[in-house]
Amino acid sequence: MLLSNPEFVQNPYPIYSKLKKNRPLCFDEQTKSWLVLSVDIAKQIISNEEDFTCISAERLAKLGKGNSFFENFLKNWFLYQDKDKHRFFRRTVGAYFTPKKLVEIKGFIKEISESVLVELPPEEFNFITKYASRIAVEVLCKMLGVAKPDKSKITNLVNIMASFIYFPKEAKDIRKFSFGAEALHQYITEVIKEQNYTDNGVISYLIELQKKGAFTREEVIYNILLFFVAGAETPRSGITNCFVELQNDLKSQEAFLSNKEMQNNYVDEILRIEAPISYISRTNKKQEVINGITIPKGSHIVIMVNAVNHDTSLYSNPERIDFNRSKGKFYTFGDGIHSCLGYHLAKLEIEVALDTILSKYPNWKIDADRKWIPRFGLRTFEKLIVKQVD
Repeated sequence: MLLSNPEFVQNPYPIYSKLKKNRPLCFDEQTKSWLVLSVDIAKQIISNEEDFTCISAERLAKLGKGNSFFENFLKNWFLYQDKDKHRFFRRTVGAYFTPKKLVEIKGFIKEISESVLVELPPEEFNFITKYASRIAVEVLCKMLGVAKPDKSKITNLVNIMASFIYFPKEAKDIRKFSFGAEALHQYITEVIKEQNYTDNGVISYLIELQKKGAFTREEVIYNILLFFVAGAETPRSGITNCFVELQNDLKSQEAFLSNKEMQNNYVDEILRIEAPISYISRTNKKQEVINGITIPKGSHIVIMVNAVNHDTSLYSNPERIDFNRSKGKFYTFGDGIHSCLGYHLAKLEIEVALDTILSKYPNWKIDADRKWIPRFGLRTFEKLIVKQVD
């Protein structure tokens, strides 16, 4: 019951360290999954896209059996479609995440961050809801091109849908996710029907491709759902985790603030300490022998991201921020064909949000009793009460 152990969820690193020494690849009876804890084994699996694929939709479908909405979601989500269609979708939508596009939106992220900063209350407040989440949702709506977004509804539904990230997933997680996703599906459908979108966002772009026969309308809507979940949750949790790490290491915070041109690279190192998404799933297409262990065909393989990112064979003192260390391989945003499509945008949001708030207010009192979300999978805090101090 490792992944459901409350002590492990709050602080997994002592157990990660022990397992990596003795069993860097081990079988978890609770989830019937193989857990990967070393960077060498993770690299071997993730780099081999021919023999190891994203977790099969069939495995998830068992949890949502009889749930027609969830079944349609799996059928239309590009992550679970065939390799050629998956690559086509990534290549097509990737046009919105090019360096040129990011340069264009950086000013907007700065403007939003400063606007949200001005509205922060002088007394203590929840950093996640009052700062990180607001920036993430604003930027998301800008990229998607929602003209007049209902930001409160979007935020609430995305929070509900975050249950999809938990592992092991339970039937109630799928029901909760489906409830939020179905409501968001309806909202997106209304946005499209009422043409409540700009002509230069992802929604408009996908609709034009749909008209040309590249995608069906359902594929467009279900994959916009994906953008809402990933595009809000990852930067929100990333901003939050990085804020805490820098406040815990004021010397590194000073280095971050004084080297503007290096901040985007520095974000990689801070996220390595506490990646928001704790695992990457893969399924092997044939029987494999890894680290001397036979892995039967069709097994569920779980790469423990924060264990791999703390592998001492690659990083000395992995629990510490070190902006001068040689940049090794890390899997905060995955890798290969299934890497996070919005990786560079998320990093940019984190960079700008941190620089904006910490440049003006470098010192904060953070609630010492803060707790991590009590489910493995999403690695961030339930709430983060902070107060600016002189």
